[in-house]
Amino acid sequence: MFQEIKKAQKYRKRFIESVKKFGTPQYVLVVDELKERINIINQIKKYYPNIDIYYTYKANCRPFICKLLHESDIHASVSSIFELKLALKLKAKKIIYNGPGKTREELNLAILNSDKVIINVDSFEELKEIIKISKIKNKKVSIGLRVCIKTNHDVKSNYDVKWSRFGIRREEISYILSIIKKEKNISFEGFHFHIGIKNRSPSLYKKSLKEIGKIIRALNDEEKKKIKFINIGGGFGVEGYFPRSNRNGFVAEMINKFYAFKYNYPMYKTVPIEIFIKAVIDSFKKDILSIKNIDNPKMILEPGRWFVSPCVHLLTKVIYKKGEHYAILDSSITMCSALLYEYHPISNLSNISYEMKKCNLLGSSLFHIDILGKNYYGNRLKINDILCITSMGAYMENVSWQFCKPLPKIIALSNGTMKKIKKEEDFNYRFGRDIF
Repeated sequence: MFQEIKKAQKYRKRFIESVKKFGTPQYVLVVDELKERINIINQIKKYYPNIDIYYTYKANCRPFICKLLHESDIHASVSSIFELKLALKLKAKKIIYNGPGKTREELNLAILNSDKVIINVDSFEELKEIIKISKIKNKKVSIGLRVCIKTNHDVKSNYDVKWSRFGIRREEISYILSIIKKEKNISFEGFHFHIGIKNRSPSLYKKSLKEIGKIIRALNDEEKKKIKFINIGGGFGVEGYFPRSNRNGFVAEMINKFYAFKYNYPMYKTVPIEIFIKAVIDSFKKDILSIKNIDNPKMILEPGRWFVSPCVHLLTKVIYKKGEHYAILDSSITMCSALLYEYHPISNLSNISYEMKKCNLLGSSLFHIDILGKNYYGNRLKINDILCITSMGAYMENVSWQFCKPLPKIIALSNGTMKKIKKEEDFNYRFGRDIF
């Protein structure tokens, strides 16, 4: 908890300068924080050099962020035609294309750029479409198979209810590989799995690698030799917030409701990424590299939230007060909808302290659930005070929706400079596509 307040305090002066220059509301990217995370994850390669890292665009697809990551030899993982076009425009060296509902238009573009795009196939029907397009275009296509990994979440089917919609089941793989073998334009190169989000320990990845190992052992030697990569997906947990939706979140909310917000939320804790990935690499060596006739495949990681969540923060201003228990801000929950199910600490930059104060921090839209928080850290709020909501870089601005108020600008702070990297929404931005 206090780590987030310290972060707000560390950048307080620069945040206030950014507000004076660009106004509020604004998302602010601290570039040095992102670069630090790039350095941390690149150090992981010392445990297994044959690793490729792909950034998951859907976490936050701002071109400035994606370009910075690509310049550090981190590749692109995309899941829509907009993201694919962006990765191509930014000249990403390697692109992985994921998703269960790839349209013909999307597959056409991916196959036209098959020299740098690997398609992770999600179903047999999708594979048939890829085969058809590859013949029409006369293009050789590299593919991976996304595997639907069994878990213990759903006892009846032994497949996780939420995640079983993704990927190919183990019993289908042999037949699908037999189809691929007949197609000269299709190159099977590996397996992919993704076992959820906000994973706080490597245990599920280790279990999944055992499952993938069993699948590979059942293949013939020719099929084993074709495997160039095992893609373990993303979903790595990151600190900086508290999930309201689980049991601990409910207990914390109840304690604060009845004890005047004297209870500090126990923030989300995860295993440090270096320890996390090292444990996964150990399992990779044990369950994959030990298989006979497999030729030292790459391990692919696809972090998204882990990279960007701690590096972007929302700055907003108090524009009105209604007594001491209601403050109306110039931002809105529509700009950061994840606050509906996540608690992110809010600091009063104008008068910061480590003491939690109770106050309903209300958004400025005509939306009855427009509440950004119910407490803040700092001394008594006044009109024009600047508030900072920390660790807002993933699945916030990029999943905001248009309602009443304009969507905010984004500012990048780097090496003593600050610049706008996305304009705030204006009338033409919102209504320019309409036919009057």
